[in-house]
Amino acid sequence: MRKKPEDFCNFAANFGTERLGSLVKSTAGRDCGRFFVVVGKIDEKYILLADGDLRPIEAPKKKKLKHIEDMNILSEELKERLLRREHIQNAELRKIIKLLVSESTQAADEPE
Repeated sequence: MRKKPEDFCNFAANFGTERLGSLVKSTAGRDCGRFFVVVGKIDEKYILLADGDLRPIEAPKKKKLKHIEDMNILSEELKERLLRREHIQNAELRKIIKLLVSESTQAADEPE
């Protein structure tokens, strides 16, 4: 049985807020190379990830921190919505990830 979105948002907001809304890339497992957004924290080793596609926000992926690469891009809007326990649709999550990935690639292409 899947959690309702509002139940999950309450869960995510109650466990660690420093990484909420961060773009990460999976470096191990079947989802290797996929981009996700951090939507919750379980403990010092595990976080919860969602992409709105294979991993909807209602059923996030539990992943070890050592198996992700932080892309150093944060969605303040998403972080605030998670903290306010607002309902987030999977389509919105996919758009946010697409925007963050494009920002990430633009930043990588800029000369230093």
